[in-house]
Amino acid sequence: MMVWAPARVLYPGSYPGLSPRRRSPQPRTSTPTSSGAVAKESPRVGGTRLVCMEKQTPNGTMKMWFTGEYRDIVENERLVYTESMSDEHGNILDPVDMGMPADHPATNEITVELDDLGDRTRMIMTHAGIPADSPGALGWNIALDKLATYISTRP
Repeated sequence: MMVWAPARVLYPGSYPGLSPRRRSPQPRTSTPTSSGAVAKESPRVGGTRLVCMEKQTPNGTMKMWFTGEYRDIVENERLVYTESMSDEHGNILDPVDMGMPADHPATNEITVELDDLGDRTRMIMTHAGIPADSPGALGWNIALDKLATYISTRP
């Protein structure tokens, strides 16, 4: 994905208000916490994250929790972290119990690489362990589309 924005705008933590909108696939909304969709986050190598996404369903609001650990951070260049479905306390859940296929990994790794090209940034996101046709991949595609739309509205 090529984004017409400097890397500092795309890097998580650059603008705290941007992160929840950027991660939140449509039509999901942020859980009201002190920092949007992020319930708890410690963005340092070895630090953890706990994120809640909400989705409106015919049966009411469905909350989806995800936990993970930061493995590598190079500001404005690279971010590597793990992600697992969890409960609201960060306890990892079995993906099958959450309606995922039997071969869905309990933990996967996300790598975001940013290449600042001056007036634009090349962003390469690798979500290891998630098939391209999975609901998770669809959610990330929607989130990245939202990011591109958000960036396009910025001066």
